[in-house]
Amino acid sequence: MATTRLTAQAQERIREVFEAPEARAYLVATGTAANSLSLACLCPPWATVYAHEGSHIENDECAAPEFYTGGAKLTLLGGAGAKIDPEALAAKIAAAAPHGIHNVQNGALSITQATELGAVYTPGETARLTAIAHDAGIPVHMDGTRFANAVARLGCSPSEASWKAGVDALCLGATKNGALAAEAVILFDQARAREFELRRKRGGHLFSKMRFVAAQMDAYLTDGLWLEMAAHSNATATEMARRDGNVVQCNGVPVISDADTGFGGLVNVTRTVRLFEQAGVAAIQLEDQTFPKHCGLLEGKEVVAPEAFEQVLDTALAARRTADFAIIARTDAKAATGIDCVIERLCRYADRGAAAVMLGDFYTLEEYERIAAAVPVPLIAVAADPDNAHRQPDFTRKQWEGAGVRIVLYWHLPIFAALGAVREAVTALRRDGSTAGAHRVAGYEAYAEATDLAGWLRIGGEG
Repeated sequence: MATTRLTAQAQERIREVFEAPEARAYLVATGTAANSLSLACLCPPWATVYAHEGSHIENDECAAPEFYTGGAKLTLLGGAGAKIDPEALAAKIAAAAPHGIHNVQNGALSITQATELGAVYTPGETARLTAIAHDAGIPVHMDGTRFANAVARLGCSPSEASWKAGVDALCLGATKNGALAAEAVILFDQARAREFELRRKRGGHLFSKMRFVAAQMDAYLTDGLWLEMAAHSNATATEMARRDGNVVQCNGVPVISDADTGFGGLVNVTRTVRLFEQAGVAAIQLEDQTFPKHCGLLEGKEVVAPEAFEQVLDTALAARRTADFAIIARTDAKAATGIDCVIERLCRYADRGAAAVMLGDFYTLEEYERIAAAVPVPLIAVAADPDNAHRQPDFTRKQWEGAGVRIVLYWHLPIFAALGAVREAVTALRRDGSTAGAHRVAGYEAYAEATDLAGWLRIGGEG
């Protein structure tokens, strides 16, 4: 099949980005195809692929690597953060095939970058693993489904994180970073190129309209878009956790953080839980909206199947370092499914282990009372801002308690109150030339009290 202009352009773009003019690049539509076909070129049927026990090729590819290699085995290794322990790898390789032909042989090493738990290998860590493998004549495969996220976090070049660190074949993912369906297999060892071409064709992954995949990959890698999107993805959960950690440091009360849908798939949920737990927050709320989610006030919200959200809860609960870190399950299912389904969902989420359940929509007091009576864990509600009072009145504390609601989130109050005060002060200054007409401006004493200025001055020896 002749290579189209778009396909050739995407291949050249890959070589340019990776500073590898001699590399061969091939496009496929799925990460499973990329991993399995490339591993088949590196590992014969009578050999084994060394991989982490938490790797994607072990847990999420339905034995496709074993199938495409013709029966090669996966030898699983441990290591924190789903990163392979170099000493464990060296020991396993050294102990391989003690009875020669009677045993499975050394085949390939597979590294996942970033790992299924969000950890990344530095170029030095990758080089250490590849050196161990190469010393034993073992080629190295890198599952780079989230390679962009790793490079964005490390701040190194793509070449430094791949072939310069000893990687022989890289599966570069784009689908999990914004593409519709596009992955690339980059062979830094040209000697394996012909075999890959034949395996891709025989496996049914050579498209007659490959330009539709190529167009995605070319746009993905143009002008650094792939790293820009990855950096944004990395920052979302990290930035939230960092800022909430600052809030924790300034307060003596438990902090509940909004973690949206977990900022992505189940791997992201795991990373999110650990980031917020490390930041010191007491609990996070996870919601059952589809991703990307809508603000709770907007129309058109859609929710995932309850079974899918139960997987999110299971993952979040398993990711905790301590049971004291609470997981709150929120549903936005009222508009999409009705109150009966809302109650059913909340009961399922509570049975799954949620410490409390939360409603993301507005309700009447009677509806709150009905829901609170049905669910076996504390119920959390959201208060309405003044512009949404027609959708839900500003209930009093007594009314909330009477309806069985245990916690109410006045999500809007701090920022909206501050916005009103700032607008009043700035308007008065612009109108009158002074702030005399601004009646909601706090004084220095109030500021000093709120920030415990005297305490900080004592610590600095000034008080």
